Amino acid sequence: MSADLTTPAYVYDLDLVSGNAREIAALLAQAGGSYFYPLKACSLMPVLEAVLPHVQGFEVSSLYEARLAAELCRSSLPIHCTSPGIRPDDLRELRRYCTLFSANSLTQLIRARDFFPKEKLALRINPEISFVDDELYDPCRPGSKLGVPLRALEDALEEEPELAEQFSGITLHCFCEQVDFSGLDRLIETITPLLEAYSEHWQFLSLGGGFLFEDSVELAAIVQPLEKYKLEIAFEPGSGTVGDCATLHSRVVDLFDSGENRIAVLDTCVNHLPEAFEYGYRYPLAEDVDPENATHHYVLAGGTCLAGDLFGKYQFDRALAVGDCLTFGECGAYSIVKATMFNGFSLPAIYLKKDGRLDLHRLCDYQDFHARFK
Repeated sequence: MSADLTTPAYVYDLDLVSGNAREIAALLAQAGGSYFYPLKACSLMPVLEAVLPHVQGFEVSSLYEARLAAELCRSSLPIHCTSPGIRPDDLRELRRYCTLFSANSLTQLIRARDFFPKEKLALRINPEISFVDDELYDPCRPGSKLGVPLRALEDALEEEPELAEQFSGITLHCFCEQVDFSGLDRLIETITPLLEAYSEHWQFLSLGGGFLFEDSVELAAIVQPLEKYKLEIAFEPGSGTVGDCATLHSRVVDLFDSGENRIAVLDTCVNHLPEAFEYGYRYPLAEDVDPENATHHYVLAGGTCLAGDLFGKYQFDRALAVGDCLTFGECGAYSIVKATMFNGFSLPAIYLKKDGRLDLHRLCDYQDFHARFK
């Protein structure tokens, strides 16, 4: 397939998006949870349209995401918003699109009360326990900007109990690529005293995303103790929905030796898969082989002048040549939404795969670059 593509190119498998969304919806329904898809993972409209029949709503983190979700939903589904970076002026417009605004701080809650009634307000909480090893990913690290620290909220509620009546639910975002639900069990245990004391005032609890859903029985058992609080329990799986649904296709444009390394320069770059640079994430490569079968090793490098524009060292069972196509996998989440045109590198073309057909959806050109800087 790569040989027929204009590279670099993202290829989104919409059938896989729909299949993932359908499975997650069924799993969450069995566990008694609602399914809210977060646009921050991937906002491509055909992807959102593939998710739409399976979700109970959408989670957004900005005014533009809220507008896009509203255009998609046409008021048919709830739209929930939470972000630390909402300007006061944005709140007036957000109330046109959002059915729930989850304040990131107590001061943001005070401002939001001028625009949202209590039943459309929630509060994001930082439970102050970490489930993520990499601090760059960890929303619950000490001194985090994300959410009201649990102890600070408990102190505020002790001093002013009526504060609990000023919002209708709580939001938590604590996980990243969680392969089981042991962390969720601990999180629920941590917030149980808060729920015991104040949940009579609330109707909603979001347990966020970061889960790679597999076991509905385990999830149902963990969530079951929350039933007595009569809250709508929501989950927001982004990577779990779209992470494995896209590939990035690229071609080799140069080959040379540098010290002990053989460098293969590609016509893509870490601008197109930013988490390779931000977090050192090593994307799987379709052509990568087992070490026992490897006869050639290359450092795959992006084509920009950034020294750190590197995807890592990969192994092959043959020598690469200029023009060879290489395919990175698991590119569906946090790629296109973060991609930039640094150095004037074109954004990748976008192809959509559906019902066995592969169609070009969008081809970026000089005008896309020029429009940003004219």
